[in-house]
Amino acid sequence: MKYADQKAANIEQLAAQASQIETTIDPNNLFPGFGDRLNEMLDLVVPTIPPLFGRSAALAAVLGLTKATTGRWFNENRPPNAQTLRKLAMWLSTNTNRFSAAEMEIYLLYGHADKPTQSSENVDYKIYALVYSRCSELNVELGNNSIVEMAQGIEKLLKMWNITPTNADLETLHHRKLTAIDALILSFAH
Repeated sequence: MKYADQKAANIEQLAAQASQIETTIDPNNLFPGFGDRLNEMLDLVVPTIPPLFGRSAALAAVLGLTKATTGRWFNENRPPNAQTLRKLAMWLSTNTNRFSAAEMEIYLLYGHADKPTQSSENVDYKIYALVYSRCSELNVELGNNSIVEMAQGIEKLLKMWNITPTNADLETLHHRKLTAIDALILSFAH
């Protein structure tokens, strides 16, 4: 088989896979259970806030947003943008002492599991926390597919440096290594 024919066959195969994935994803519910997990964390922070409109108003006041914006988080399972999600996670993390801010973001988006549900099976969830943390600091917003690919790339970098998420604090990576990770993140943003 010629190289060009092989390349065309690969592209066709990838297009078929993309079509199949697109039919299985509900674009209106990319993060199922987000509102429930947010309510669970709010139960730990301030259990006296009533579940319906009171929680939207309370979060709106804490984060400086409108009640309509925060209401979508509960009613439509639509999480906030990366910067607001980081602020929310920091506030929840500080008031619950349950997770670090980065782990709280992962929990709110994906739920409590060893690995996020939308990830590849072999990428540690702490790498996702690093991805979200760095994206937030770099003001980069990415789609879910890019985040999965980026996490896999970061995992390869960590393996190359003989660092595993379980034996090292990802927050204290040497500056040069963070620069390499940031470069990888920014390459996905363009």
